[in-house]
Amino acid sequence: MASSKIIRRKARRLPSVRKHGFSAILLLSLIVLSTYAWLQFAGKRVNQANIDGPEFELDKPDNLNTAGGTDMLPDLLNDDNIPQDVNPTETMSLLGGPKSSSNQPRPPATTISTPQNQPKTILIDGAPIEDSEIVNNISQPLTKAPIQGLTRMTPFGLVPSPAQNGRTALGSYAKPFTPVTGNRYISIVVGGLGLNPALTQRAINELPGEVSLSFAAQSPNLQNWVDRARAKGHEVLIELPMQNDTIIDTDQHLLKANVPHSENIRNLDYLLSRVQGYFAVTNYGGENLLKNTNSLKPVLDHIHNAGLGFIYDNSFAGNIITATAKEANLPFISAKSMIDETANDKNSVRQQITALPVTGDQISLGMGFSYAGTIDGILDWLNTNNKAVHLAPASYALKGK
Repeated sequence: MASSKIIRRKARRLPSVRKHGFSAILLLSLIVLSTYAWLQFAGKRVNQANIDGPEFELDKPDNLNTAGGTDMLPDLLNDDNIPQDVNPTETMSLLGGPKSSSNQPRPPATTISTPQNQPKTILIDGAPIEDSEIVNNISQPLTKAPIQGLTRMTPFGLVPSPAQNGRTALGSYAKPFTPVTGNRYISIVVGGLGLNPALTQRAINELPGEVSLSFAAQSPNLQNWVDRARAKGHEVLIELPMQNDTIIDTDQHLLKANVPHSENIRNLDYLLSRVQGYFAVTNYGGENLLKNTNSLKPVLDHIHNAGLGFIYDNSFAGNIITATAKEANLPFISAKSMIDETANDKNSVRQQITALPVTGDQISLGMGFSYAGTIDGILDWLNTNNKAVHLAPASYALKGK
């Protein structure tokens, strides 16, 4: 039997754990030292003075102080630089900002004078605010529409409807107003708004909140315009297109004479659903309808049932709307005049407003259209009126004071 040779492998010695640990510590130390050296080098480059000058420079203000030939900003914390009761920044220009064109001090800031036991008086440039033209545009925003409970649903959308507690759109969307004893008032409505964006924006922003604004019911973006107007303190009406001999019948929602009552009521609901937030309606045209009792009465009844008022522009003679509105128990008022009917330039409109009768029995109401001259004329009247006559919103006149 052949003998077999046994081969024995020589066992390798594995590296010790101590040796591996030492290598790891050495490698980590090298990384830390390299990082430290790089940071030292980079920091020196950042802090090193640039002999060649900066890569960009800011323009220096003209009014920097110079001391010893070196430009320096004033030390505002130095007691010598801060006179008592003087703001040291008043006469300084901002670094890099626009330079002042004058060495004159700024106008006094708005201040409030509060004498003891006296109401606060706001001063602008030293003058009481009530003597400033800016008072014309100060008015509290009106409640955002719609108000819950003042609508009902129709096939076209929501239309005004009295609430269960008797609250109406007339009472809720009209501008709150408290007259001053002894003052005399007139009311002004500017209509035709919503069709010309520039003039509509002017009327909303420039006219005082006591001027009521009337919007064409078919205006685009109507709710947006009404929301803007109410946010500026203006109460709002909408204009109902009515049949007229001189108007071409192209509006499918026109309110007409001698048509079935249901047709007018359906068209009326469509027009009333166009927007929320108005307290009353007014006519646009309507000579045919306003002379036809049989067709007009159901329309006015429907407006009354919606909790609205009606302001008539008084553009047609021989109509029967006053008597019909009374029969329908509808809150109603007729304008005394169209303030821009004959001319719509500033002077003519101002004269027409001045000619409105002022009596203690009833508020005279003037209506105008959205002409630039009409807006200018109203503003001119406000500036030359000398407060002999004051403005009241149209809803105040409608409610009969």
